[in-house]
Amino acid sequence: MSKIKAERIQEGQIPSERIVDVRTADGTEEQVIVSDRQVQDDYLLASEVYGDKDNVLVELPREAMSGAWRVWISRERVESAE
Repeated sequence: MSKIKAERIQEGQIPSERIVDVRTADGTEEQVIVSDRQVQDDYLLASEVYGDKDNVLVELPREAMSGAWRVWISRERVESAE
């Protein structure tokens, strides 16, 4: 499990929901609606699928508004979850 630095976190339509914006490696901003338990401080919890020197392919906990399930994130925006 990894933690992805969020650009912005907003309240969702229900109290236990959050809308999280994350910036991908190519600069695109993806919005994901998740449970508040999948957010820690300013980070979104996600599964790391693959990584190279500069980027990490992560599987989002839910489908992004764009329809994406997996996105490339710059390695500098990803931390290992403890």
